[in-house]
Amino acid sequence: MQKPLVILVGADKGGVGKTTVSRALDCYLAERQAIGKVFDGEWPRGDLRQFAQKAEVVDLQALPDQMKVFDRLAGVTLVDIKAGQLAEVMDALIRTGLLDDVRAGRFSLALLHVLGPSSASLQEIATITQKLGAGALHLLVKNYVNESGFKEWESDPRFAEALSTMSRMVIPHLEATACTAVQQQGQSFSDFIRESTSGVLRGYVRSWLREAYAAFDASGLGALVDQTK
Repeated sequence: MQKPLVILVGADKGGVGKTTVSRALDCYLAERQAIGKVFDGEWPRGDLRQFAQKAEVVDLQALPDQMKVFDRLAGVTLVDIKAGQLAEVMDALIRTGLLDDVRAGRFSLALLHVLGPSSASLQEIATITQKLGAGALHLLVKNYVNESGFKEWESDPRFAEALSTMSRMVIPHLEATACTAVQQQGQSFSDFIRESTSGVLRGYVRSWLREAYAAFDASGLGALVDQTK
């Protein structure tokens, strides 16, 4: 039986590569021929929309736009939440009973929770986990696209304890020159691979995107996407 899927990508702060993860997901969904909608929560200017033209910019703190996103779900709905609004969006899902719908099996929910490389993310993990509750797929994402490493994260024993029972995903590092070239072109990663005049840069982006796809598959996202068809 077909079951709609909502994929939320959020973080408590900017600069952790949240929208880069959303852009890779948009390409991943297109590759799997998943039909659905894409929403850019960076109201009002948008961020994801610069690279995914079909993305619609919404204000997730406004009731009409919440209705636009979550009413009449079908296929896959990808939502790039504005930095710093993750907890507020979780509160809205609780108040409207949408998380109860997830637990009742009416639709699937996957939260890709992009973390910063510092121990300050510990409290955020606990807060969001409590709000989300059971029934949804909560993936903690270490994104190496814009960060050279997570030394503080990896050396803090509190993280090992906090993450021991949680699902994790690693988005690999994209070579800086290739990343900058995609940004300057204002294209999706897939379009850049098809259209760039540099075979070297195309190769770096293609290899990185394949690794990102593999991470999505390994996390169980692919299985949830297949349930929507």
